[in-house]
Amino acid sequence: MFDDDESGTLTTTISGPIVFPDSDGDGVPNRTDNCPLYPNPDQSPVATPVISAPPGVTLASCTAHTIGAPTATDICDGGPLTVTNNAPAVFSVGSNLVTWTATDAKSRTASATETVTVVDTTPPVFTSIPQDVQLNNCVATNLGLPTATDDCAGTPAFTNNAPAIFPVGPTHVTWTATDASGNHTTDSSQTVTVVDTTPPSVSCTLVQSPGNAFRVTSADACGLAPIKLGAYTIANGEIIAIEESGQSGVRLVNTVTNDGLRHFKAGKGQAVVTATDGSGNIATAVCR
Repeated sequence: MFDDDESGTLTTTISGPIVFPDSDGDGVPNRTDNCPLYPNPDQSPVATPVISAPPGVTLASCTAHTIGAPTATDICDGGPLTVTNNAPAVFSVGSNLVTWTATDAKSRTASATETVTVVDTTPPVFTSIPQDVQLNNCVATNLGLPTATDDCAGTPAFTNNAPAIFPVGPTHVTWTATDASGNHTTDSSQTVTVVDTTPPSVSCTLVQSPGNAFRVTSADACGLAPIKLGAYTIANGEIIAIEESGQSGVRLVNTVTNDGLRHFKAGKGQAVVTATDGSGNIATAVCR
């Protein structure tokens, strides 16, 4: 009989075997088992953790990272794992070897590799296009350069369809960016506009004296610039004869003489040729 109100000492004798936990049932208690969750009665080493890399993948871009996920297990202890890989931020074109690593709570590690193959089919992306250009004559010009980025690094090569000489009016320039794999993209948002305010050139050069024979020429960057002597049209490069007359104005004396030239008479100071281009710009030259 026990009296709960009195202090004392209780002793007992227990007999029989003490059984320690053995989770894997291999006869080795967990407290001494080198791998408590895997049956290895001979205590041979067990690889833990274990990891299997995802199957190899083929990507269309160096910046794609849909490379899958591995499977990993802590065989011996069933604890949590930390899984990492050494995949770069930007893959290289071709084969890339990615190493996956699993680390358990006891800092044991295991690794497996995956092959990531990049077949670059992704075109560059324009980030800027040169500003529009205004010209006052039909000339060549410096258009500037665009900028573009490429998923597989490197600087794309740039080309455009600009003519050697720009015509009057607007010309839309299409830029093409091409990467090292031959992928390309285009942008046509640059415009070069020519508002022709530049007069043509014209000359009336003495080529025979006496005889008052003159070679008449004109040139214009934007096209033809027809030549007139008074009301008469003169062919570009034509040689004509002009005599000063006391009568005002310009007259054709004859169509063609024996010397093969057209002969004109012009009032004093009126032996002047005029060239007019397609934009209405005018230039003159005195024949003397």
